[in-house]
Amino acid sequence: MKLQEPLTIKFSVAKVVQAFQTFVRGGKLLGQAATTVTSARKPVSGSPFVGELEARSPLARQVREEVVSFREVLEDLAARIQAAEFRDMSGLVEFLREVEGQLDLLTDEGRVLKHFPDWPQRLGTMREAVKLQGELMGMVGRFKAWPTGIRAATEDLVAMENYTRTTIARVDKLQQQEGEVAERFGKARLPWKKGIWRDVRLAALDLLAVYLPLAMAQARKDLPASTRAELLQGAITYTYMVHAFVGGLCPRCRPLFGELIDMAEQHLTPLH
Repeated sequence: MKLQEPLTIKFSVAKVVQAFQTFVRGGKLLGQAATTVTSARKPVSGSPFVGELEARSPLARQVREEVVSFREVLEDLAARIQAAEFRDMSGLVEFLREVEGQLDLLTDEGRVLKHFPDWPQRLGTMREAVKLQGELMGMVGRFKAWPTGIRAATEDLVAMENYTRTTIARVDKLQQQEGEVAERFGKARLPWKKGIWRDVRLAALDLLAVYLPLAMAQARKDLPASTRAELLQGAITYTYMVHAFVGGLCPRCRPLFGELIDMAEQHLTPLH
């Protein structure tokens, strides 16, 4: 979705908030977000003989051999990493792919590179930038090309809700460090696209434009009143969530939301 000017996403905030407050109680969506709990174990301290055994291991011998045999190649690679300049992130991605191809030849990259004290830390920052861009662009791609028709409609609505909720939480968390990340990438002379955060937010409107027609089509079926109410309330809540994430609605979503409100006024009882 290409917007001609920033103001085109502006939509009456009052309308979205009013609909949410009028027809929805508690902001309940159709789906429930899954919660995962992770736990970490403390590392078990090793035997005092572990260091000596490792030094005699076949892996240690292989590492020592690679330090010698690949020294010239690695020193040249380090110089290239330090000197490389990029016009855009695609150039960085291509360069990093080449670097990774050479480093993959090492039996144990970490152990070998410990023997090169001047190895550029810039490589780690390059990897971080490419990984972050990949994650964010993956969100954009999923929002813009949601795979429809592979599940039942209600299941698809729940999947969209869960994905959007999870993505919003992830973007909000990542963006808390936006300034620090931009500064770190800038110091490493990397061509980070600061506008990528807004790209992700705007892309959520593409999924909203898929979600609303599907939700309203389901609500028009011969359903129990409670099921129809749940669908309409879920759609209003989802719109509210996306609207807050983006900061407005696009021209494509405005008439869909208006249609949703017409249905809500017909089938739902205002809460106050």
